[in-house]
Amino acid sequence: MRVSRTLVLANAVGHLLAGAALVAVAIDVHFVGIVLLPLVYHARSMYRRIALRHPAAWQSVRWTLDNRLRLTRVNGRHEVGECVVARCWGAAWVQLTVRLSGRRLPRFIVLPADALDAASHRRLRVRSRIRAPQHLASEPDTV
Repeated sequence: MRVSRTLVLANAVGHLLAGAALVAVAIDVHFVGIVLLPLVYHARSMYRRIALRHPAAWQSVRWTLDNRLRLTRVNGRHEVGECVVARCWGAAWVQLTVRLSGRRLPRFIVLPADALDAASHRRLRVRSRIRAPQHLASEPDTV
């Protein structure tokens, strides 16, 4: 994966809109303005992850045929998880919902077209449409 300008711009616009909404509310309710500090911290942290400057940022994703994912972080650590949902939003965006082993809440990986080379992004879009994760019951008699 590489740094996506689209994702960096979407992150900045989303945090700016959230900041504008908080400022509008803080005009009437003054103590809401204190939430701006965590918002700025979160925007900076997310920028570092998206720009692959944070040690915990995901650098590569390998999706196997049994819907297992092997994620490699910038610091070299590997994590294993399962792809729960794969969505393709047009020709530009792919979203993978991942449940990492040992974690309770799922993580989302959003991959715009400029985050990967063209052939890899095309294969990812096809895979998310044709062979999306299918949840089968562990026992044949259960639903």
